[in-house]
Amino acid sequence: MIKKKNVILFYPKFTPKSRNCLPISLLALARMVNQDKYNLVIINATTDESYLEKAVKYTQEALCFGVSTIAGYQIIDALKVSQAVKKNNPSLPIIWGGYWPSSAPKETLSNPYVDIVVKGQGEIAFKELLFHIEEDKSLEGVSGIFYKTKNGKIVENPNRTLQDINQFPSLPYNLVDANRCIRYHFLWGPSLDYYTSQGCPYNCKFCAEPIFSGRKWTGLTPERVVKDVEYLVNSYQIDSIRLVDPEVLINKKRILEICKKIIEKKIKVNFTTVDTRVDTLMSYSDEEWKLMETAGIHEFSIGIESGSNQALKAIGKNFAVEDIIALFERMRNYDFKSYLSIMVGIPSIDIKKEFLATWKLVDMILKKYRSLISTMSVVNYTPYPGTELYNQAIKEGFIPPKNLVNWGYVDHYSLYPCPWRPMKYQKAVNYIDLYVLPYFFEPAPQKTIFHRIFYGILKNIYRIRWKYRWFNLFFEKRLLDAINKRYLRRIPKSKKM
Repeated sequence: MIKKKNVILFYPKFTPKSRNCLPISLLALARMVNQDKYNLVIINATTDESYLEKAVKYTQEALCFGVSTIAGYQIIDALKVSQAVKKNNPSLPIIWGGYWPSSAPKETLSNPYVDIVVKGQGEIAFKELLFHIEEDKSLEGVSGIFYKTKNGKIVENPNRTLQDINQFPSLPYNLVDANRCIRYHFLWGPSLDYYTSQGCPYNCKFCAEPIFSGRKWTGLTPERVVKDVEYLVNSYQIDSIRLVDPEVLINKKRILEICKKIIEKKIKVNFTTVDTRVDTLMSYSDEEWKLMETAGIHEFSIGIESGSNQALKAIGKNFAVEDIIALFERMRNYDFKSYLSIMVGIPSIDIKKEFLATWKLVDMILKKYRSLISTMSVVNYTPYPGTELYNQAIKEGFIPPKNLVNWGYVDHYSLYPCPWRPMKYQKAVNYIDLYVLPYFFEPAPQKTIFHRIFYGILKNIYRIRWKYRWFNLFFEKRLLDAINKRYLRRIPKSKKM
């Protein structure tokens, strides 16, 4: 009997303290692996403390080692493991995919511990790679990849267009410990991640999605979605499903049919983080809003992005601040909440004016529409290769990190120098997002009397800070960090790996 070779898929940590995240990007690849032919091994760094040792162990008899990563700390964790794997098995092909490698394939391949990059949708490309690697065939015929030759030359194959995801099997949740990845939403109970579509037709200038999907979109049929939802609810006893599609509501006919079928089958579930845009949601009628509400859609994830119309135009949003306000006014009549994301520090925009305009909008939301908001995130704009706004950032003086390792320390919370945005604004945004805003939305921990008293005092401090826009001299930060073990990462000096 021929021994099956290992196909290893690795999911790195988002932060050093990441716990129990569902590796949904790996499940998309895992469904394409023929398990009669290969021994599939999924290693999730957020659920397995011995993930490094396990990766080294299984690569001794492996066909390839695949990694899915976004920007930020996942790069650091993925490189650490890729280095150990390469040391253990130097000839083993290491394949990276996901949003970061798709945005910066050449920067990724410049590292000695990455051999192949899958750009964009990876299901078919990965399946073809398995065949070509096993048969020792040239990779020239595999669309949608970048790879290094034996002499180190980087080869770019033709792009692969986004394929209809209905041709793929359902996501195999049974291949991972999905029960450990169930999260508890403080409003809607235990929840699992799921997506109904891939891609997005919009062209937001800061976003990597246009690179990943080529501004194309593909969605599962209503029948497939309802079948999957019913399976998740019954198999894992969850009360809510967190949708992680880049844009859920783009096809109105499809989403309304899904809602009707959910109601017909009497499936009791709450849908959260339903990602959409202000203009897209406003295009639905009151009757259609009511249908979505009845079907269990309770939380939208909306990138309102800025309180400055100039900034909204600069990043490619087709709506204005007035449209954001109109949306909230309309939502007053429904049982909807919104997860709001905001971004500050856009190149070519006056940071002081943008800063004040955005806080003015946030202030109004907190005063007039607080009951409509589940939570709110405010982050610094981060320039990423391949995005349209990246070129503008370069013109404004942004100096990219010199290597892949240092890119791993660049995210929304890192204090990376951006000449158009003084450091005091970056620090203020981080402080507001990590410390101030949670006290408007998240329930205070009830661990001990000390916690209740301490958080009560902090809440009053943060209300004063917000009222007077006092975002310096963070005297309480160190004490809070010690209690919550939160952190802000700074860019280290250039490292080699």
